[in-house]
Amino acid sequence: MMGLRVNKKYAQTVLSRLKELGVIDPQFRIQSSGDDVIIPLSTTEFGDVLVDIPSKVEDCEFEQRTPRNTSLRDYLSTVLPENLTPISSFDTIGEIAVVDIKEDLLPFKKTIAEGILKTSPKIRTVFRKMKAVGGEFRLRQLEYLAGEDNSSTVHKEYGVNLMVDIRKVYFSPRLSTEHWRISQMVHEGERILDLFTATGIFPLVIAKYHDCEIVAVDHNPHGIEELEGNISRNKLLGTIEGECSDASIFHSEVPFDRIIMNHPSGSENFLTKADSLLKVGGILHFYTFVPIENFEKEAADKLHSLLPRYEVIRVHRIRQYSPNEYHVAVDARKV
Repeated sequence: MMGLRVNKKYAQTVLSRLKELGVIDPQFRIQSSGDDVIIPLSTTEFGDVLVDIPSKVEDCEFEQRTPRNTSLRDYLSTVLPENLTPISSFDTIGEIAVVDIKEDLLPFKKTIAEGILKTSPKIRTVFRKMKAVGGEFRLRQLEYLAGEDNSSTVHKEYGVNLMVDIRKVYFSPRLSTEHWRISQMVHEGERILDLFTATGIFPLVIAKYHDCEIVAVDHNPHGIEELEGNISRNKLLGTIEGECSDASIFHSEVPFDRIIMNHPSGSENFLTKADSLLKVGGILHFYTFVPIENFEKEAADKLHSLLPRYEVIRVHRIRQYSPNEYHVAVDARKV
């Protein structure tokens, strides 16, 4: 491959200029050769930035860096301008990386995506978050950046193999701990309703470990189709019935012991509906966004504004959703 030979006394100046251009190949180590260094290049097109420094482009064999010793932050620090802070993390869904890139790094989004592929061997596709979750089916607008242009993957979570197409169905790996928390509260033989199921990850994790009956409702047909495939894909103790329906018109003659309402931006609009489907003594898991200050009281007040007789068992903080808001779960009993 091609490298740039330059005297060691100019090395720091040359490295600084080439890093600004993003033309150093971080997969390979800089070689020492007598009084010179040879810098591995990803391209030889860097204009006249070194016109004042003696240098020579030549063919050279370089020692490859060991991928496991190169973190994403370390990799990006070699290819991004020094005045920018490189990202160090991203969401992983199966073999897909979903990265949030701030405005000052957008000109380098392709470089960042290639960095993720090079430093994370299990990742085959990189997408960028473009907008917050929204729309009829609670989907996130994504921009393909690198790797295979394929938004379907198998995500593994607590023993469940979940096939999901992230362009078509809502899924958040950040709720993994919450899926498990709810599953650990379930008792054998319960009848459970998941009112906004998407791919069905709550029912699948619950049914993996509990002999119970679950009805999973969502009005996104892609979600119900994926749920049915995921039911077949996993060995479950419990049973899951998927139903493509709007939550507002879903009806059941038999009430439920537990209802999950994971739609934090809109679940309060369906609280009275959920109340009509939950038996006395049953448990409601109501998800919402609330201000950080006094978040427990804010969440309880939001529930009680529509269902005043419910007993709040716990307000569980899941994550910080925005600078001023928490994403919380209200666990409450119907009395």
